[in-house]
This record gives sequence, structure tokens and C-alpha cells, in this order.
Amino acid sequence: MTGSTAEFYKSTTDEHSNEVVDEISMYYDCRYVSACEATWRLLSFDVQFRTPPVERLSFHLPNCQSVVFEDDDRIDNVLNRPTVGQSMFTGWFDANKRFDVAKGLTYIDMPTKFVWKKDIREWHPRKRGFSIGRIFMYPQVAVKYITCDVS
Repeated sequence: MTGSTAEFYKSTTDEHSNEVVDEISMYYDCRYVSACEATWRLLSFDVQFRTPPVERLSFHLPNCQSVVFEDDDRIDNVLNRPTVGQSMFTGWFDANKRFDVAKGLTYIDMPTKFVWKKDIREWHPRKRGFSIGRIFMYPQVAVKYITCDVS
């Protein structure tokens, strides 16, 4: 089997005309399509709706969760939303306080017995089925550039 590797990056310059490479953006902008996935797509096989479902689990440092907002949203309105501090990760801690079953589950095992309700941003016990948890990969390079406002 043969393979190929491609490498690319985008750089900008700062106010002193020094080249700046944004490694975090590079990581998020990359997409790798394996030979298996390419074959499935070329042969028109389903690549979505696979069983079992996989729940993407994010994690973050205290008060450093991602906040999603529209371009025209006022920053005060975004930061004053009641749900701005509620993430799947912090919800896992809350579920450990509320449900005895959750106390025995690691974060990655949470989707096997619980479901994340996006509308109320809480974990609740599953009534049927299960899901597999998958934690996002954060390379060590990107983590050292993350800064948080803990005030």
C-alpha cells in the first residue's frame, strides 16, 4: 500500500514584519482523509449514521470553555448568558453530585449511561441505547498557547 503526506501552513506577519505561524489554527484547519475513508466515499458507501453513535467530549481548564456566538452578538450579552458557564465537562461534575450511578463513570464512559441534553445543558440517565465517548485530542503544542481569564 502506498501513501502520501501533505504539509501546509498559513503564516502572517506582525507589526515588526516578523513571520507568525498560528499553530492552533493550523491544527483545527487540518483534515486527514485515510485510505479507508476515501475508498468508502469513492464507492458511495455510507460514512455517516454509523452504529454505535460517538459523542465528542470536550474538556477545558476552569473558566476556559469555548463560547459560541454570532458575529453581530454584543459581547455583554454573550458573557451574561446563563448557560455560558455550562459545558459537557462541567455538567459531568454536576451529574456526579446528582446521580449515584455517575460517580462510578469516568468522563469518557459518561455517554454509555447518560445523554447530554443540549437544550438544558445537563447530563440525564439514558432510557435506551448507548453512545461511545471520544475526547478531543489536544496536542501539547497547542495547549501551551492557551491563555485563560480567571477573573
